[in-house]
Amino acid sequence: MPRALAVRRVPRLLVVVLAALVALPAVAEEPACYQTAVDAEGNPAGPEFCSKQVWFTDGGTKAGNLAATGATDFPTWDDTEPTASVTEGAGGGFFSNGAPRQMASDPGTDPFIGATWEGTFTGDLDNMLVELFMFAPATAAAEPPGAYVGSLEMDVDGEQVVIPTQVNLQLEPAGDAVLKTTFAISDLQDALDYAGVESGPDVEHTIRFFFSAYGLVSATSVIVYDTTEVPAGITFNVPEFAEGLTVISAG
Repeated sequence: MPRALAVRRVPRLLVVVLAALVALPAVAEEPACYQTAVDAEGNPAGPEFCSKQVWFTDGGTKAGNLAATGATDFPTWDDTEPTASVTEGAGGGFFSNGAPRQMASDPGTDPFIGATWEGTFTGDLDNMLVELFMFAPATAAAEPPGAYVGSLEMDVDGEQVVIPTQVNLQLEPAGDAVLKTTFAISDLQDALDYAGVESGPDVEHTIRFFFSAYGLVSATSVIVYDTTEVPAGITFNVPEFAEGLTVISAG
């Protein structure tokens, strides 16, 4: 059974420049690896978590919600940063609204109302840093601007490791009416162990990640990705998080 999640803010003592964390492609050929456990002598021990950055790709599916009908595969991710602009016809999007979830008697995940990506990651998994871009008119016009209530869920190898979770996020302008948000999911190794998911440096995991609006009107949005203007994606296994980052614990 999945466990309850905790959402927290990183203490101000952990002052790490987020831009430095996101610039992981510079070390893509030799990924940065770290360990979180220590042995009796105080030496690093336990699994090695190796960083990897990926970007969401439309995979030829411009309207991501269509995947929920079975007409197409869910969009995925790869390690190639977007090189084409929206003006060249690049990119994909998901429409998202929280009304169906809030009105349901059993408000589970509904892929018709949010963004679902499905891809793989090989190795031990500690955390994920997620960067999303969206058009959210009500959020942009609000006073104060930027407050957004979202919902997320994640399965790994068919096991739910992040239960449907409401999360309060802050959106910031990213140009041309687009807003951006960045958050992290931590303690994934604990969640995988609890769910009985096999781990190891050579284990390839299949991950399905779902994100949607939670508010009825205020969070209605179009989540966009796979262009040079909106290079949305995930960084797996970040050694430290930036000051003030929203972190959702799966452990």
